[in-house]
Order: sequence, then structure tokens, then C-alpha cells
Amino acid sequence: MFIIADTHFGHRNILVHEPGRLQKARIEEYEDFDRFLIDWLNSYISKDDKVLHLGDVAFKNGYKLAKKLNGKITLIKGNHDKDRHIEFYKSLGWEIIEGVRIEANIEEEIKTYIDSMKYRYKKFEKISCLIKGAHQINCVNRKPHTETLNVFY
Repeated sequence: MFIIADTHFGHRNILVHEPGRLQKARIEEYEDFDRFLIDWLNSYISKDDKVLHLGDVAFKNGYKLAKKLNGKITLIKGNHDKDRHIEFYKSLGWEIIEGVRIEANIEEEIKTYIDSMKYRYKKFEKISCLIKGAHQINCVNRKPHTETLNVFY
């Protein structure tokens, strides 16, 4: 299974806020970030692979690019995933999960992680976390390492 998130197809402002996206595309000789991301994802994901998309597939009319993605996709609806987008994704055979609520007592674990990495709260960058059961979560930040935290909820 592949887990992806925040593809933001069609969201030109995301390239201003996250310039690394476009830089990577240009290194690979692409001028169109959306085209780069689709090709890059499809180079790893086959038509039969299961994919969990954690939301924010597209912005405005960029949702139509979703038809070019490989995989059997389940989407957890994000704040940019509008109703017309959802209907389109359903027409592609995607499964849609709405209203997900994860309750976890992870405040102390995150603080311990931040302290161990010598980050200050104001400098702390986004961490993507996958929470599963009362086991562990793997957190990957934008630095070249991965940390695992124990989380109980």
C-alpha cells in the first residue's frame, strides 16, 4: 500500500509556499509540476496497487488530473476536496472516507520528539504521521531521517 497526501493538483500558490516542489520538477526537466507529480507517482504505483490519499488532492479545476493517477485509491477527504471533486473521484472508482476523527494523546510524545531533535516550537516544521492502533507512529519531517514514537490512545 502507498500513502500519499497533499498533491494539490492545479494549486499554483502551493508552489510559492513550497518552492521545493517546482525545484524538484525542474531538476527532472519538467516545467509543469502537476505533470511531474503524476509521472513520479505513477513510476512507483501500478494500476493494481492500493493507495491511501490523506486529502487535498486538488485545488479548483485541478481535480480532473486525478484520472491520470494509477492505483486503487481510497481518499480521506481534506479541506480542499470539494463536493464536485468528490463526485468526480467516485466516478473514477475511488473510495471516499469523510468525517475521520482521530483521538490521540500525543502532546507529550511530540514534545519529547521536538526536544530530542533540538527544535524549538517556533522552528518546528510539519511532521507527517500515520497513526495505527495503540502501536507506533512513524513521523517523517523534511530532514533526511525518520523517528518512531510510541503513541497510546
